[in-house]
Amino acid sequence: MIPVLTADEVRAAERAAMAPLPPGTLMDRAATAIAVECFDVFRQYGGIVGRHVLLLVGSGDNGGDALFAGVRLLRRGVAVYALPLGRSMHAEGAAAFARAGGRVIDTVAALELFDRLDLVIDGIVGLGSARGLDGDSALIARALADADLFTLAIDVPSGVHTDTGAVSGIAINADLTITFGALRPAHVVAPAALQCGDVYVADIGVDMRSDNVVVTSEGGFFDPPAADADKYARGVVGLVTGSTQYPGAALLSVASALHSGCGMVRYFGSARDAVVQTYPEVVAGEQRDIGAAHRTQAWAVGCGLGTDASAKQALLDVLATSAPVVVDADALTILSMHADARVALSRSALTILTPHAGEAARLAAGYGIQLDLDGDRVGAAQSLARATKCIVLLKGPSTIVANSDHYLVTPLLGAQLATAGSGDVLAGLLAGALARWSVDGAIAPDVAMELAAAAAIRHAAAAAAEDTTASDLVEGLQQMW
Repeated sequence: MIPVLTADEVRAAERAAMAPLPPGTLMDRAATAIAVECFDVFRQYGGIVGRHVLLLVGSGDNGGDALFAGVRLLRRGVAVYALPLGRSMHAEGAAAFARAGGRVIDTVAALELFDRLDLVIDGIVGLGSARGLDGDSALIARALADADLFTLAIDVPSGVHTDTGAVSGIAINADLTITFGALRPAHVVAPAALQCGDVYVADIGVDMRSDNVVVTSEGGFFDPPAADADKYARGVVGLVTGSTQYPGAALLSVASALHSGCGMVRYFGSARDAVVQTYPEVVAGEQRDIGAAHRTQAWAVGCGLGTDASAKQALLDVLATSAPVVVDADALTILSMHADARVALSRSALTILTPHAGEAARLAAGYGIQLDLDGDRVGAAQSLARATKCIVLLKGPSTIVANSDHYLVTPLLGAQLATAGSGDVLAGLLAGALARWSVDGAIAPDVAMELAAAAAIRHAAAAAAEDTTASDLVEGLQQMW
């Protein structure tokens, strides 16, 4: 797992690291790391000497990093030009750049250089980036968008919001972003993450820790079961999904649960005939049997369930159990519509809500709160978690798993998951995995958050192509064992 820190947290960590060090040490290390990345890029295209680089230089430390990196490039035979795009340039960096033979140019000259440039280094704003670019910075960003120029951003692409991942105006679109010590929300939360290109975290000797992390692997949650495990030792999951109108949701959630690693799937929805005919290994029961399913370690409810009185009662019956519950799709809509259902959500057992943005907004409205799902997806997920007192898995280009205190985020998962039925597959997969890991007792909330993120990663890994369907996802999950 890789920590994710806000701008203020990074600044505090850097202040603590700088206290015993000579002035300029961290900037020197950062500049060296930037230059090394530039050299690596040049080597991929045939060599270093004779290259032309443009520095986009803001007035803060980010601009200083760019200037000192430029000094290192100059010493290796690279022609380097600096375009000031702030009120002033970092004084020591500008002096060192001039002594090394670097040239400071204006915007017109910079645009005329575009045909000769091999690389552009974005040092306009960086860590303090919070709004779109304007003036000459915006002009250059637009020109870069039209040009085939490799762009390296320092910390984050200028113009994105570092702490939220929002992009509210014109921003640099980078091919590579180099950051230091840890990731920032902008590196992993769309749409800013889409502006970053590849992200490289350089170690400059700053201790950066956080409970907010990027989860990059399944963490062992989907390892093969023990050789001596029987079906009950692998966990039993109960599904209340699908309906006569939407039997496909039942089939998809059941299929993914069957490939989650649990030992048994019990089905209690109204698409019973379709489920049993397709999957004879499933043990089917009636909705009235939900409360009596004593050996069921986890539940999923909501996919294709409908929102009528029977569906509402099914949700209430599931929430009345003492096992972990995954609440998805129509069940989320029922929660948004009915206060008594929201009261039932206040249960002692673990509950994971799995909304997409629209479902999250509707549910939040039921609690009388408004979410900034476009401007701050992490904040939105945590606000909903606080209101519901549940774990929230907010689906999107990068999945956010949040409680009221901290969050986990997956890397960008890809648009191939934005397909009908994909959420049904995830709900079944997650519930089945919860059942497996709840056999020996209640699963700790922090562990459940990690499991939810791992399920999202496995769900994405099952997608084989851009035109993946939900049925393809199920086949992919089967092949992963």
